Amino acid sequence: DNEMAKVRKKIVKRLEKGLDRELILVSAPAGLGKTTLASQWLATCGNTSAWLSLDEHDNDLEQVLRYVCAAVRHAFPEVCANLQDALSSASLPDNDTLTDLLIDELSALPGDLILVLDDYHHIRAPEVHHLLRQLLRYRPPRLHLVLLTRFDPPLALGRLRLTQRIAEIRGADLRF
Repeated sequence: DNEMAKVRKKIVKRLEKGLDRELILVSAPAGLGKTTLASQWLATCGNTSAWLSLDEHDNDLEQVLRYVCAAVRHAFPEVCANLQDALSSASLPDNDTLTDLLIDELSALPGDLILVLDDYHHIRAPEVHHLLRQLLRYRPPRLHLVLLTRFDPPLALGRLRLTQRIAEIRGADLRF
């Protein structure tokens, strides 16, 4: 039991260090404690966070943006007002405009924010993957993105590894 606590502490330390990277990816099969690990870390890390649990019904860019907006506004009520207005307008802007709007809004974060997207493996919509790629490419300085997933998302992870812009926790790390 003491050994498990040591291993868990090491993993939490890696999550903390990952805040210096553009992406923290926790990718492992079901049942290995990805969600538990992330929620325990957030409870003790002292940073402001926003949590979004995804499912197979979230393969729609507008819906994901609404959820991200709501999660961010829960942490920082003054952020995402323009995006929220755009999402409620009768004539919705195109996807690139919505993506740019989110990046602009998140660039105005008044403090650091850890944004956790849990169960990202449910996402198959190319426009949502594109949103994430753009968020990583033009990452707002105070945004820390954490993806919890059962398998790797299509996000040019190799390039992120090469340039050391990703922290990864894998199944092997979570198996005690």
